[in-house]
Amino acid sequence: MKKIVLAVSLLFTLLFLVGCTATVSRIPGTRPTWLDMRLERADYSILATATGEASGERILLFPVGLKRYFGSASGWSIATFGDGTIISTVKSNAIYEALKKVPDADFMIEPRYEMSVEDYLFYAKVTIKVSGKAIKLKSDSELK
Repeated sequence: MKKIVLAVSLLFTLLFLVGCTATVSRIPGTRPTWLDMRLERADYSILATATGEASGERILLFPVGLKRYFGSASGWSIATFGDGTIISTVKSNAIYEALKKVPDADFMIEPRYEMSVEDYLFYAKVTIKVSGKAIKLKSDSELK
């Protein structure tokens, strides 16, 4: 009986300590998808390169301490909270933080993401860094 208890205890200890860590860098494709809106180069002004970083954690299946900011970038939809992970929320938060540094910016075009994931059985942490060109859409009077 003691051997069974010891074996089960050892198994649970190993399961708790075993995890996975990954780092991913991503550059999306070159075709911007502005939620079915096509922009010509004359429709916007490039303001600056914007960079931002955000992170989030999950304990068991529950997100911990996540802020729900909404940043917008071409080539990526911000309404992806139903995927069961914290990655989409953290990605949106990173874009928000980047655009916050360029106050007049409306969007970020073709951002680059660097994602670091620490995933264990009961705990996960996601950190995402983003950089891209912050743009401002021209007003109707500027387009005339």
